[in-house]
Amino acid sequence: MKLAKISGLTGAALSLCLLVPSVFHAFRISKGFSFFDSLFPELVGIFIDLIIFIMPAAVLLFRSAFSPVFEKAYAIYPIVIALTVLNVYLADDPLAAGLPIVLLTAPFCVIFSLIYLCIPALKN
Repeated sequence: MKLAKISGLTGAALSLCLLVPSVFHAFRISKGFSFFDSLFPELVGIFIDLIIFIMPAAVLLFRSAFSPVFEKAYAIYPIVIALTVLNVYLADDPLAAGLPIVLLTAPFCVIFSLIYLCIPALKN
């Protein structure tokens, strides 16, 4: 159970690392426009994405027991988030950074959360 909590905390910390370049790009592209026309919708989208990325961490931290089938797969979540953070910081433009997030990382986080949340642990 300790590995689940470590994986959850690591994944949550790495997910927060995605917040910095996203907010930077939101401020950069909304320069010269009013707050509610440009920056506010960007910030709402950033925080919705952040909720999606932190959702598996919340499941790993607050769920007490997992199915034995999934006990060794805790480390997949921080690895995927770490690769995403690496891609974001090494990408040349926001499109090259955001496309893998939308196509790979966000669906992985939702599916990972649903699997770990919905499949019950065996009772002894």
